[in-house]
Amino acid sequence: MYEYNYENLKRITQTENGKKLIDEVEKAYSLLYKNKPITVTNYSLQKQIYTTGNRELWQDIYFERRKRLCYLQLLAIANDEYLDDLENVLAVILEEYTWVLPAHNILKDKTFDYTIIDLFSAETGFYLSETLFVFGDKLSPDIRLRIKTELKNRIIDNYENREQLWYGIRNNWAAVCAGGVGLTYMYAFPERFEMVKDRLFNTMECYLSGTREDGVTPEGVGYWVYGFGFFICFFDIYNQLYGDYPEILKQPKIINTLKYIEDAHMGGDCYLPFSDGGYMKTYVHTSISYAAKRLFGDKYTLPEYKIDLDFVMQPETVGKSRWLRVLYGIDKFGLGSKRKQEIKTIYYDESQVYIRKNKNYTFAAKCGHNLEMHNHNDVGSFQIVVGDKSTIVDAGPAEYTWQYFNDVDYRYSEKAFGAGSMGHSVPIVNDKYQTEGIRFCGKVLEQTDFNFKIDIAKAYEGVEQLIVDYQMKDNGVKVEYDCTGIEDCITFRFLSFNQPKVNDDGSINVGVKVKSCSGLKPNITKINFNGHISVAKSVGSVEIYAIDYKISNKKDVKEQFEFIVND
Repeated sequence: MYEYNYENLKRITQTENGKKLIDEVEKAYSLLYKNKPITVTNYSLQKQIYTTGNRELWQDIYFERRKRLCYLQLLAIANDEYLDDLENVLAVILEEYTWVLPAHNILKDKTFDYTIIDLFSAETGFYLSETLFVFGDKLSPDIRLRIKTELKNRIIDNYENREQLWYGIRNNWAAVCAGGVGLTYMYAFPERFEMVKDRLFNTMECYLSGTREDGVTPEGVGYWVYGFGFFICFFDIYNQLYGDYPEILKQPKIINTLKYIEDAHMGGDCYLPFSDGGYMKTYVHTSISYAAKRLFGDKYTLPEYKIDLDFVMQPETVGKSRWLRVLYGIDKFGLGSKRKQEIKTIYYDESQVYIRKNKNYTFAAKCGHNLEMHNHNDVGSFQIVVGDKSTIVDAGPAEYTWQYFNDVDYRYSEKAFGAGSMGHSVPIVNDKYQTEGIRFCGKVLEQTDFNFKIDIAKAYEGVEQLIVDYQMKDNGVKVEYDCTGIEDCITFRFLSFNQPKVNDDGSINVGVKVKSCSGLKPNITKINFNGHISVAKSVGSVEIYAIDYKISNKKDVKEQFEFIVND
């Protein structure tokens, strides 16, 4: 039985939680869109991807239309007065020359291939086909026909008649593209689904093969949300429409992958920051959680959600067209509950990621190598979260531009900042940063409930030994460095989004007290860089502070720092 149907959702809009959600969505819609024309784009913005490298100005308008659609999906279920607005935004999306992002289809001769199926054309197919399926004859006959026609031309025929670059890929592209295409078939062309079902399932298996057996998503938490979110939504609808619970969902890896996001949660809005996908909000996976709860029941515990304006304004939540699952979920499963902080140690051996959850703080660090999916040069990077607030961090991904993905020198430079090791709480050796590549790696020497000890020398060129011992204390973390073969100097860098306050004893307060055990004095620098949406909340300037302790003219260096909580 398909539970996200119009009648059921209409009923939920009249329940207590349903009314709260609709009220907040209506507030958000009024604030952003009431009596405002639908945004339009132009070619000058589109071609910036190869003239300046900027992709965001054009994409902002593209995504704005889809966010508007997502609000109107709910509002038009609650109130027929919004049906005209819903049809108007549907018509504009149907008239778009392409649903493919310029950043995903630019060719070497600076022309575009508008005919591929990329992440967002597949996602648009999902938006439109689900709207068509749920609203049915509530929509005008002409709009229904136009949706079917465009879906057939851009998604169905395209998928059946040409190879797609993501068929055998092992990252989020496989799940999002196969998920969007598969949902388009199931919703709008069910008579053709059986002929492509095996092919779609194979692509989903490819996606899963890129997720490690322990559940870790190497691309980062944000890409867990995107890839695994589409994986879950696809099989949620498949299960409802076909009554089948396929073998792919019975793999232990699936439960490990669900558990990973709970382990990766460090408090409040803070998650493991590694790779390009850090700093995503709890709200982002609200709808995924409800779909996962439907599929996995007691094997998955819902986090706590609050229905408020901040909740419905989250751009990532709105932009993923999964609001129907949220409306259904708050009625079927409620608003979840706050997860109590357990005192425990989590270690992912293959990824070499260490997490320690203590009563007063959560600590995470990684070893690994510098050629991971959505790679950052971040061997030895660590983060400390106190309560719900970040203290010591890495900078997170920089703004996605053409150069960020196609120019290695730019990606790891101070111009981009986020992906290079200068954007992480790791040492700078001889005024040089870590190097990109699989041989630039660390080695785990010890991991217990009380410490995580690693040698990160091989992440740098020409360093003999750089042992870092992160020691877990009741009141914080002590970090010991043991370095040999330093030719000129070493700088111990710690980053924070919080403006540092210098204490009378020379220590620094950034939510934890940072103290050099030998009395070194830091140099504090405010750095601004353009961050990706997961860091900047919307693409734009991010302000971060570098706290640098530099030691010069010593070949061998031993130094200790304390990060003290509740001092």
